[in-house]
Amino acid sequence: MNKIRNILIITPDTALKEVLNFCFDGWGYEVFLWEEYTGDIASIKKILPDVVVIDIHSAHKEDLKICEVLKDDPLTSSIPVITLIDKRHLKTQLLTLKHGIDDYLIKPPDPLDLRVRIEMAIRRAQYNLYSSPLTGLPGGKIIEEKLKEKIES
Repeated sequence: MNKIRNILIITPDTALKEVLNFCFDGWGYEVFLWEEYTGDIASIKKILPDVVVIDIHSAHKEDLKICEVLKDDPLTSSIPVITLIDKRHLKTQLLTLKHGIDDYLIKPPDPLDLRVRIEMAIRRAQYNLYSSPLTGLPGGKIIEEKLKEKIES
């Protein structure tokens, strides 16, 4: 990783928060832990996370609200959202993909699997952000980064 990544993890599960915080902090990520989403998009804009990981509870419909709010705001619309889904509710919770969720993992997630999914989601989001909207081809920022890599190697 070239820079510190900001990760927002939203889960009421204390044990899961502790494990993910320990792993991602050790890997050099800046981790923000929330119990739940309170409906305040301004707090998310202050953090401006590279990715949001949400523990979806079937009883908590507000969990999905954050996905819609993030995707509707131009400043946060490119932030990937990864959900953690209970295997028992997989079929019904997969229907939530229409809410703007980019990826999912079955709970409890393997921290290494989650790290890989996070990095892939961030890479996809950056590629989409830097691609030309007209052609879909890599734009100036991607070309600039590739040239810099070649020069440095």
